[in-house]
Amino acid sequence: RAGGGTAPLDPLPSPALALKPSWGKAHDLEAYLRAGGEPPVVGVLAEGTLLLHLRTLLPGDIPALLDRLARFQGSDGEGGSASQTPTPAPHPSPA
Repeated sequence: RAGGGTAPLDPLPSPALALKPSWGKAHDLEAYLRAGGEPPVVGVLAEGTLLLHLRTLLPGDIPALLDRLARFQGSDGEGGSASQTPTPAPHPSPA
């Protein structure tokens, strides 16, 4: 959703990458991506899934994002090892 002032709920269509960790919680992944590295990545949490709107990423941001996702995948979200990895989730259908 986009807008402000008199129209804060106008829909803005955007392709999104939906990520749902198979371990841990989506908010842990969101906090990890927001806190560390460049570019800071801010997603939307919806029903246990982290949505990354692709319109907000520049082409040069993609390698860094993939690297950060790979590093999170190899940790428990707090620097420890994990036995399972996050898996992509289907994008929720529009309301």
